[in-house]
Amino acid sequence: MASIGKDPGRLRRILFVAPDGKRKTIRLGKATQRTAEGVTVKVEALVSAQFSGQSPDDETSRWVAGLDSMMADKLTAVGLIAKQASTSKTIGDFLPEYIDGRQDVKPDTKVVWRHVHNDLLDFFGASRALKTVTEADADALKQCLLQKGLAMATVAKRLQVCRMMFKGAVRAKYIPDNPFREVVLNRLEMENLGRMG
Repeated sequence: MASIGKDPGRLRRILFVAPDGKRKTIRLGKATQRTAEGVTVKVEALVSAQFSGQSPDDETSRWVAGLDSMMADKLTAVGLIAKQASTSKTIGDFLPEYIDGRQDVKPDTKVVWRHVHNDLLDFFGASRALKTVTEADADALKQCLLQKGLAMATVAKRLQVCRMMFKGAVRAKYIPDNPFREVVLNRLEMENLGRMG
């Protein structure tokens, strides 16, 4: 499978044999042994997927989706992944695309969705790449909504719309996972909001 080569100056490279039988190299540059080992595991998973003719496992697919452009280009150059788009889909690009593309909902529903659109833009900024939004970011947005003094039903509804929109991004294959999947108002938070209201 894959192995780690070391060059002077803590430079590291990963060597592997591709399905076509050719020996290939991915130069990591300056990297710790631990980092090189982590990348090697993922390279082995990608090579195994190619040998078997199947898609990589979910964890490896998420890793590939989160790669920076430099590393993605290196993996593309050795044939381990398909060339990725030069820019990631941003929140500012995706939200209007999602809202305008939903012809199955009433105009009044889209008015509600645009409130959530504005919340997401205010919190993350239009240029934020969708794939960089984490579960921690989703939790932070929830706290921001709670601090605005909105009714608990409004906060719950806006979180529900966030989950739906990001689920749409998963289905469109812009992101591997939905960071809002488990972000809900729990009973204690709802009780506290009820006391404050």
